[in-house]
Amino acid sequence: MRDRIITFLCIIVLASVSGCSKGHKDQELLVLAAASLSTSFEQIKMQFESENPDIHLIISYGPSGGLAKQIEIAAPADIFASAGQKEMDRLEAKGLLQPDSRFDFARNEICLITCKDITINFWEDLLKEEIHRIGIGGPVAPVGDYARSLLESKKLADKIADKLIPGKDVRQVVDYVLRGEVEAALVYRTDANRFSSRGEYQIADLPIAPSDHPPIRYPVAIPESSSKQADAQKFIDFLLSEQAQTLLAEEGFIRIDS
Repeated sequence: MRDRIITFLCIIVLASVSGCSKGHKDQELLVLAAASLSTSFEQIKMQFESENPDIHLIISYGPSGGLAKQIEIAAPADIFASAGQKEMDRLEAKGLLQPDSRFDFARNEICLITCKDITINFWEDLLKEEIHRIGIGGPVAPVGDYARSLLESKKLADKIADKLIPGKDVRQVVDYVLRGEVEAALVYRTDANRFSSRGEYQIADLPIAPSDHPPIRYPVAIPESSSKQADAQKFIDFLLSEQAQTLLAEEGFIRIDS
């Protein structure tokens, strides 16, 4: 609850501070986006603003579940980009999204990363005594839902339950591995790719079937409370454009049309 209040206050402060600095010259859009989108969305923000100089994006990143809760308690938002369908489904069922504004714009994958001195050749290796702690997304992070579904498919969920260390979002889970606080973690492949070339951890080469977890599809929509629907739709249209799809693919996301 404390984290949700802090996020809510930060969103309001971001909006008000930006409003003071920009005056009324530019239209401002407040975007709530999943933490796993931060790197790619910063690139997309730059390109979008260069093509729409009268629109300024203010992006707040966090766990999708937490961001959805902010919309439920009437936090200001013009666009919501989630890493999971469940959060968007809940908002849609409550009538908190603009009709026909919801679209999927990217896909992702789950993978296992390990500390550089740990080798995992089979999923069952997670049962070994040398694996004391495994990072996983917490209750408000969709990456945790996908990871738990995967572990259930591999019949490991109950067997390693005591080893699981939840993080508030995927970036925190990756940080657990970087700091050596866990031996392994289940994260999005896009986040795993960010640091793997630096040799700070390994990406385990393990089989994952499409049926092992629900498809990882990222939806975007306009909250019903937004008063800037036309400009918000411009951003969504850009997100679905060839230009933005190429930027997302460069960060490791799978094109929605592939």
